[in-house]
Amino acid sequence: MHLVTDIIHPFTRHQYKKIRRSSSLLHLAITMNELHRGRIAIKQWKAGVALLSIAGRHTPVGKKTKWNVKQWQAATGNSRDHRLYLDLLDVYETKARVQLPSIRTSLESIIEQADQVVQALPVLPNAHLKRKILLQGKHHWRRLKIYFKQHSCAISDRILQDHQQLRTSAAWHNIRKDLKRMYFQLKLVKKSVKDKDGNVAKWLAYTQHIASQIGDWHDKQNFIMFLQQRMKKLESTNGGIAIKIKKILVQIRADNRLLMATIKHDVVNLLPLPLELHT
Repeated sequence: MHLVTDIIHPFTRHQYKKIRRSSSLLHLAITMNELHRGRIAIKQWKAGVALLSIAGRHTPVGKKTKWNVKQWQAATGNSRDHRLYLDLLDVYETKARVQLPSIRTSLESIIEQADQVVQALPVLPNAHLKRKILLQGKHHWRRLKIYFKQHSCAISDRILQDHQQLRTSAAWHNIRKDLKRMYFQLKLVKKSVKDKDGNVAKWLAYTQHIASQIGDWHDKQNFIMFLQQRMKKLESTNGGIAIKIKKILVQIRADNRLLMATIKHDVVNLLPLPLELHT
């Protein structure tokens, strides 16, 4: 079985079909589950496209297809994020023992607008992966082995050098994106490699674990920013609501400080050795 022609290429083609199906279903009704399924399919499709590009030194999809998918990813991300903020509001209203109906109403309004943007996008058209890459078989594994080694080394270097200096949500989010890409790409090739030392399994577990932790932290950081913006607007007009928002912010910040301490420990202490793929 050939890795590129029999595994990566069909997988990537199938993920695009899943994205198209999700875009059709979201036109009918927007749910958190469907938003999640569609966004996972987009990330897996992008991981496959990147591996095909590396293996064949040729971009297998057109600019228009990339742009269409990018629009869907951005629009569904906005809808998903504000739905998540609503869930977080439920959690922290209980923790802080306050009620913020005006913030809830505001979020529901934003979600309605975000959903309208999603449903205004056209259903993704059919698109084919270019097959030129399939004619360059003998060098695929060599290119992919070099890529995984270099990419794992780059991630390790960034983490070991920068993790104590990282201060912004955007910087951590960039690391998370690298880890997620590595996770999805490794899942694609894991059945085609010999993992005698268990390092591939370690990288899969590490990237999934750390990316999930950073994702939780990043979502709460964005929710904090959302609440801060609302609080500033309300301080001069409705001090009572602003005080309630402050109580919730105290709870979220405390939780996120603990979570970041865990991330900074795990991101270094669980870091595997750089990847050496063997076939």
